[in-house]
Amino acid sequence: MEVVLTRDCLGGDRIVELHLPRGVALADLDRVEGVTSRTVLADLPRPFFRLDVPGAFLLTGIVGEPRVRFTVRLAARGRAVELARETAARWLGA
Repeated sequence: MEVVLTRDCLGGDRIVELHLPRGVALADLDRVEGVTSRTVLADLPRPFFRLDVPGAFLLTGIVGEPRVRFTVRLAARGRAVELARETAARWLGA
């Protein structure tokens, strides 16, 4: 799992983009823990998803693509890269 990008947002959140070993499947989204809001726009030519885990992160990406974006909230910002990697490893079964 490769960290492609990290950057800070004006509001204090930190963005971490990961390149995963494989594309994200719809079933993978069901394994993300703590999700309170899930949006999947499956009718688009490239299906978009957005998962919200309050107090931790927002996870966005395209179904079938190996690149995802974690917008890590201010409360967890200090360990943003570790949080993104650990979460992705858990839900991908790596």
